[in-house]
Amino acid sequence: MRHIQTRAVVVGLLILVGACTNSDVRVTAPEATDLSTQLEGTTAPSAVTEISTTTEATTTELATTTTEPFPDGLRPLVDGHNRIDEQRINLIFVRHNFPDDFDWVTYARQLLTWDGPVIVGPLGPVEDPKDGFDLTYGPFSIEPFRSTRDAFNVWYYDEPTPEPATWGTLGEQFPVDIDNSLIIALAWQWPYSASAGVPDFVPPELPAAGVDVFDGVILPVWGSEADATDATLAHELSHAVFGLADKYVFDQKGPDDRTNFTFYPACAADRDEAEEFFGDQVGEVPAAFEQYLAERRASGIDFGEWAIPEEELRQMITVDYVPDGCFGPEGAGRRSTLGGLMYNEYELPVLGAVNLRWAERVLEAWLA
Repeated sequence: MRHIQTRAVVVGLLILVGACTNSDVRVTAPEATDLSTQLEGTTAPSAVTEISTTTEATTTELATTTTEPFPDGLRPLVDGHNRIDEQRINLIFVRHNFPDDFDWVTYARQLLTWDGPVIVGPLGPVEDPKDGFDLTYGPFSIEPFRSTRDAFNVWYYDEPTPEPATWGTLGEQFPVDIDNSLIIALAWQWPYSASAGVPDFVPPELPAAGVDVFDGVILPVWGSEADATDATLAHELSHAVFGLADKYVFDQKGPDDRTNFTFYPACAADRDEAEEFFGDQVGEVPAAFEQYLAERRASGIDFGEWAIPEEELRQMITVDYVPDGCFGPEGAGRRSTLGGLMYNEYELPVLGAVNLRWAERVLEAWLA
């Protein structure tokens, strides 16, 4: 189960909002190779070629923009990207209880998938698509993170940190004083699920520009083949940055003490409320989904007979009045998609159009 803390709905009340820990794609310490590098010399759809070119150009341009000195104790996780003189969200990776021989910084960098999705095999990233069984997607291979890298600085703090709280991260225990921080605690053999502290605004409320409203994420790591995966981080950051709810169906009470509850924009108590929330988007499929399909086709991976057919994936991400709400028993409520990142992240690393529109609005408001 995955948990998020809801601080702004009821002051001082900690709410567990479920999700799952994903162990299907495992990433280990060797350096990851991005998709555009691995596909050199192959024939790829034009969409993927354009994506790779854009990413490459963006990375080159960013390499000249770093501002020093860095805040005390912090080091850039992506060379040449951070700008401390700009209004950005500071993602800060920290480690808890790691063995000395584990290269946790490389692992943290791999989780980002900064240069695009990475081909992985049973033991981690691989160079030859014939040795791979899947593409792994971290937050910066998924929209809206992918196209808004300049909204974020990405740091690591290379000193052991205190034990994260079971509901959030380090809070006031973190030794570096920096505004707009969102701490990502990689916790070695953490006995709880991945978790996120939701921001201090409640959708449909938007954050004010540049306000310090973020908390953090805990990602458990178990051994060299860690269960804390890239897409899990993307899922948790979608809670922590955008205030998005999980889209799970089970008999559990929400923060208003109802088994089936409303959570804007993608979770509605009934059909009428669903029409109000996302009726104008019914039938939409985000462009990021087409990009995802193009990257799968171009990867050269044999996904095998168990691969979900593309049309089934499309049905999972198409906006509709899907029976069963986000927090209720079967047959109650409505949600905006059958699947997607906030539901089955290990199969479909794409935010549905409803959640994506909201996430883009949050970033636009915060960056204004």
